[in-house]
Amino acid sequence: VLVLVGSRSRLKGNYGFPSLSVFLQVNLGSHQYLFTIDVDPSKMPCLCLRHDVDALVWQPRPDRPGDIPDPTQAGDVSVPTGYVQASKRDKKFATCSPDFSYATLCECLRRVFIYCQPSPVETILFNRKQGRQVGQVAKQQVASLDCDKPILGFRASNERLFILTSSTLFVLKVKQN
Repeated sequence: VLVLVGSRSRLKGNYGFPSLSVFLQVNLGSHQYLFTIDVDPSKMPCLCLRHDVDALVWQPRPDRPGDIPDPTQAGDVSVPTGYVQASKRDKKFATCSPDFSYATLCECLRRVFIYCQPSPVETILFNRKQGRQVGQVAKQQVASLDCDKPILGFRASNERLFILTSSTLFVLKVKQN
């Protein structure tokens, strides 16, 4: 259960909230927390929650508590992030790009998994089992870093992925402009 409290007096100051009353309570029991992402620095970080096999990005808006949607009504990341994260036992970090065009996660050492949103194909493709034409394809990539040191930091921009070890900053170009 996510509870947003009307005061932060435990943090030495009430930050404009005069009372200790709960002003919003949301049940997240059926939605596994995956990660947070800063989409807009002027707003609170978005929560990414598992929803079936996909992930939902939920933007808390404490300035308008009545307008906060239920997590099931949030925007869809549309890559199988929830399903994939459940299968990765050595996962250390997970995030997505601020424009939600790809989701990514990395293991403790070396491997980085990138899952891109579906994009239109330029040629005619058919699904062999169903016989239907396919209009878009989602790409998945695995990058193996040339380093045996633990990954200490992990951040995604719209075009690049930054991976930090104790001796190297790796920059992977994910999208072409």
